[in-house]
Amino acid sequence: MAFSLKVPCFAKPRSSLDVPKELLIDSVPPSEIVIGGGRACEVSVGHFGGQKVALKKYIGIRGNAEYESVILKEAAAIYKTRHENVVGIRFVCLKEMTLGLEYCEKVLTDEDGNPHSFNNARQILGFLSVLSSEVSREIAPVLFSSMACQVSEGLRYLHSIKIIHADLKSANVLVTEKRGRDDSWLFKLADFGESRLSLVTSVVTSTTQDQSQQNRGGTICFMSPERCDNKRPTFACDLFSFGMFLYELHDFTIKFPFEKDGFPVDVIVNKIRSGVLPCHEDMSSPLKEVFLKCCAFEPKARPTVFELCKMLTELAPEAFMQPDRALNSTIQFPILTSNNDSYQENFSVSDLPLTDLSQPVSHSEFSSSGLPDSHLLVSEVMVPATEPSQMILDTVAGCALRNFGITQLKDFQIRSITNILKKEDALVVSGTGSGKSICYQIPSVMESGITLLVVPTIALRKDQSDFLLSRGIDSFVVGEKIAPVEYDQQVTAISDLSENKPVILVGTPESFMGREGSLGFVRRQRSLLDRRLKFVVFDECHLLYEWCGFRSSFLELKSLRSFFPRATFLALTATLLPKDEKLIIEEFLHNPCVVRMSVDRPNVRLEISHYSPPSGLEGSMDWVESWSEAIKRIIGTVNGQLAIVYFSYAREANAACSAISSLGVKAAAFTG
Repeated sequence: MAFSLKVPCFAKPRSSLDVPKELLIDSVPPSEIVIGGGRACEVSVGHFGGQKVALKKYIGIRGNAEYESVILKEAAAIYKTRHENVVGIRFVCLKEMTLGLEYCEKVLTDEDGNPHSFNNARQILGFLSVLSSEVSREIAPVLFSSMACQVSEGLRYLHSIKIIHADLKSANVLVTEKRGRDDSWLFKLADFGESRLSLVTSVVTSTTQDQSQQNRGGTICFMSPERCDNKRPTFACDLFSFGMFLYELHDFTIKFPFEKDGFPVDVIVNKIRSGVLPCHEDMSSPLKEVFLKCCAFEPKARPTVFELCKMLTELAPEAFMQPDRALNSTIQFPILTSNNDSYQENFSVSDLPLTDLSQPVSHSEFSSSGLPDSHLLVSEVMVPATEPSQMILDTVAGCALRNFGITQLKDFQIRSITNILKKEDALVVSGTGSGKSICYQIPSVMESGITLLVVPTIALRKDQSDFLLSRGIDSFVVGEKIAPVEYDQQVTAISDLSENKPVILVGTPESFMGREGSLGFVRRQRSLLDRRLKFVVFDECHLLYEWCGFRSSFLELKSLRSFFPRATFLALTATLLPKDEKLIIEEFLHNPCVVRMSVDRPNVRLEISHYSPPSGLEGSMDWVESWSEAIKRIIGTVNGQLAIVYFSYAREANAACSAISSLGVKAAAFTG
């Protein structure tokens, strides 16, 4: 059968339209064991660079230039990504039409203690279906809740860099664990991108398979109505597929949606075209709501992936219980409160009007005059928020103690850190000395890669770098006036550090972006940062607009957002005007979590005293002595503690300093 191949358009990868040369190899490592595959490819296990890799070999298309182009586009799409919930690429071999991909495996033991190896979520679902109902139902809720959230995070990342998955289902969700944590679960999206789908479709179309074989229950059950009509994939198509993926989690005893309905596979496509969904009457009410929204017939009626992530954070694990234990009552979940530092438990969704759950609170509602007087954190979008899992809290606490000697983190720090670790941008507004810096330091240490720390002054640059080095963290000061030889040595040192080590680069806007007529570090080292940049941090971010009038490099920092769309951005400050906050969120951050502390400082109190010295004595000793009453009142108020005393004029400050010193109290005058 004759066919034509339409090469799809793809988002431009990080460096060029093709994959970088260092990924291209001439021969594929020997295949050790076949672990999967489909109509167009075979997946096996091999070793490359001392590590296990998944060898994805396309079948029957060797030597075809058009197919080589499509495979390169798939490789480019994977290479473009950098996210823990998206599979990575190791190499490309066009000669043998093979991609070397990150190898994912999870080992579980059954009730008899026998180990079983799994590579994808479909296999996990099958394993749970053969366990006793008590065991599987005990495991499933928490596991499926984590799986759904992680897959949605991976999908959100792909959509943020303009990649459509186009084939989302449990078989394309790989499962592994975090390094050194065999009790952890890590899910990664694989087999994504329109080029891969076009390739598979073309290969299948060119065979003599009959229609019933082509429409088997794998991919077709996850296709949206518009995809069944052969329309191009869109982001909304992925949301429909995600809804069907949720259906798999709802009833993991089935092999594919519609199986229990008894529809022949060859008529399922017509059912989907007609808006028919698999039977879902026994779904828990909360899960059913998300499922129906994702699987809405009209693409415009489906949520965005960002809205989906928000909905999933509101779901309690019990929503994923099997039908006979599903909850029909209103879900209870924690939400940040507005009168103390703790989480308020058992907050019901019915206690809030619908708009509170779906609409962001305006910036004007968080003006400084409206802040409460207690130490509390307020989320920019006032929606129910789940507490971080105990595993995440333990990991963060261990990092804080091990690397920074901190035995207890504050609630606002935990909130900020856990959101940043989820790859969400954040804005943290908290008083001087409250511990804002730890909000970037812990994620930077936990996630291997490069962090750019932008500070406004050379003094702050030195303070931050010295502190990091004192804690044994690799840190480099990026200077704008260092010699070329020293610059090259510094870049070499950064490049030589292991990919698995965190590196924090500290510099001013001029250091990173350059001055007029000179290139800064960012433009000179784009390839290095493209590969390894994880976080961009703006310290004292209120100066981004206050100082941009006489330091143009502050405005140049806006381009970092477009340069590095995969990086997570964090802005820190002690004070921020509402107008500047709005601009920072619009121009530097993407859908950030805003964590704001009260301006109240319980260790600081303010007292105002009025004193008018006699006229005609200014500058004389009598004038200094005339301050004695006011000075004694000041000393009594201070009561041996540190204090800062402000005066209207320099001469008054100098006179008061002399008077205080004459009474045996240490004092120094600072005037300018």
